[in-house]
Amino acid sequence: MTDKAGRRPGLTGSERGCLTGVAVLALGILLTLVGAASLIIHHDIRTPAYPYEVAFGEEGDECADDVDLFLDRTTGEQMKCSALPLFEESTTPQPSGDFTAREVTRILDLADSLAGKDGLDRADQQVVRDLVLTIGRENGEVVKQPGRLERVTGAIGPECLVLGLVCFFGAVFTSGMWADP
Repeated sequence: MTDKAGRRPGLTGSERGCLTGVAVLALGILLTLVGAASLIIHHDIRTPAYPYEVAFGEEGDECADDVDLFLDRTTGEQMKCSALPLFEESTTPQPSGDFTAREVTRILDLADSLAGKDGLDRADQQVVRDLVLTIGRENGEVVKQPGRLERVTGAIGPECLVLGLVCFFGAVFTSGMWADP
């Protein structure tokens, strides 16, 4: 079927390409907004960190900012994280973060006994982590598992954001192909 000018009704090739480009551009904007909103929601509802944490490392390793107790993997001793040299080191365990001095002593005694001559292997480190969890439970803390909304927003947020940006910029950069010469 043709119109009076002899053309077939419907969209021309360049019109279809332009319409496709607009649809991809709209999809990119929508996915980017969904991804950004998911990440904002994820950040706002994120489960708080467990207050009783222990980390293992060796001299020269970077300290973990959110960990209160940092133990030497080779000796089991407590390592001090400081940019400045410590002028006076105490020989008695001191409270650290949420840990009392007595709790630090329990952890250090266990780590020291497990370290021996070979240092703390993965199994030894897990035994120390288990003691830390026990100390947390003794103080009324519970390890909180992230909820469904937190897991979903954490998973789809970055994916939607990246996919949306790819669609958006892909549509923008290829828009020259839809223009009439």
